[in-house]
Amino acid sequence: MYRFLSDERLSGVADFPSKSVWRKFIPSKVNAFMWEVVHKRILTLDKLQRRGVLLANRCSLCTKDEENVDHLFIKCEFVKEIWGEAGKIFPYLIPPQGDILSTIRSWSCESPDNISDWIGFCALHAICW
Repeated sequence: MYRFLSDERLSGVADFPSKSVWRKFIPSKVNAFMWEVVHKRILTLDKLQRRGVLLANRCSLCTKDEENVDHLFIKCEFVKEIWGEAGKIFPYLIPPQGDILSTIRSWSCESPDNISDWIGFCALHAICW
């Protein structure tokens, strides 16, 4: 199953950042959630509207913009504050920019040099979770 989910030909995302998503020290349910985030499969208000659910599409955190994956994890003003606070604790974290896929690609943690790198990598997953 892991091979299927991490294979870019099968996953539907070219250049899938499997090393930034599938980590053995991260709980499986968080890994699965991150896979859904990368593939924009989480159920957001924009997706509900496409399915015919009549709802006002406003982010419940900032109430300013429409809710979609990129807004919910990167562009929302409330979320930007969370990322800013995380950056104060882990100053080496790359702040999220662009879309969720390019952000997660920038979180690659091939072989961290010290325990704070591991903690920071786990914190990124925890913030998204």
